[in-house]
Formats: sequence, C-alpha cells, structure tokens
Amino acid sequence: CLHATDRGGEMSTPLAKLLRPVADRIFGNFPVLTGGVRSGRKLLMKPLKGPHILSWYPPKLESDEFYKDPKIERRMAKVQILKRRGKGAPKKGQGKRAQRK
Repeated sequence: CLHATDRGGEMSTPLAKLLRPVADRIFGNFPVLTGGVRSGRKLLMKPLKGPHILSWYPPKLESDEFYKDPKIERRMAKVQILKRRGKGAPKKGQGKRAQRK
C-alpha cells in the first residue's frame, strides 16, 4: 500500500513504485539517497549569508553628498581646460557628420 511513512524498501506494488517519484515531486519530499551521496538539501535550507557579510563593510561613499571622487574631479577639470582652449566636444548636432551635409 502507498503511505507517507512508506519509504524505500517495503513498497508492495509496482504501481506504488511508479507513483513514489511523482508523489515526492508533488509534495516536495526528497527521496532517500543510498550509498552516502550528499543531496545539498541542508545547504539550501540554511539562511543566506550575503546580508551578514555585507554588514562587515562600511557603506559606500558614493551615496554621501559631500564625497567627491578624485578621478571624476580630475576628468571634469581636464574637460574644462579643453573647452577653454576650444578643443572640447561639440554641441549635440554640430559634429563632423552634421558639417558634411
């Protein structure tokens, strides 16, 4: 007979043997593995470690309104120098392609 407590060895009918994998899939049961094979079920049931590990690090400075990234500041200063010399990027719609037409 097919019972929830019937696992593995004493399945009585061929129908029960056919229905066991289907029932396991439907009800979320894990089949009993033999031969010492690990299934990974315990690992998947544990809570995630990501939020805990993120708490070890300080918050990112980009979210701070007073923080200025030195790389961005250097690039902006270079763009300003190039614009003063007339070497900056053209305004939208006034580049090489627009001058050809």
